[in-house]
Amino acid sequence: MSIYSKLVCALVFSALLILPGCGSKPAEKKSPENELKDVMSEAIAFVENDDVKGLFEKFTPPEDLKRLKSAGELDGAVDRFNIFGKQFVEAMKEARSVSPVFNDDTTRATYEIIDVPVPGQKVVFRKIDGKWYFSD
Repeated sequence: MSIYSKLVCALVFSALLILPGCGSKPAEKKSPENELKDVMSEAIAFVENDDVKGLFEKFTPPEDLKRLKSAGELDGAVDRFNIFGKQFVEAMKEARSVSPVFNDDTTRATYEIIDVPVPGQKVVFRKIDGKWYFSD
């Protein structure tokens, strides 16, 4: 194979790798409100799939989860949560239907909950290192 043939093959191969991405729009960044709707949908799915431990492991702030695990309290927290699982799902569904109130830097979101009895009649999320967690 001549140098010319090798060059043509290299260019064709490169074009096959590069061209599929040409002309496509870059992925649009979701708004914090839409990110939170996704978080709530995922949280509901964890509960409906009877994976409350998975819910805790994914949406408990890292320091709180570390403390629960090191104290051997994670399973107890999961058991206590199971009592209120149905209310939790109802509160998440209500929160998805209203707009949150954000703090100035959009790292804390508070949803006022009216129809479901939850502590303080609110659901709060906090963003840590780019990820949303439940907060108090």
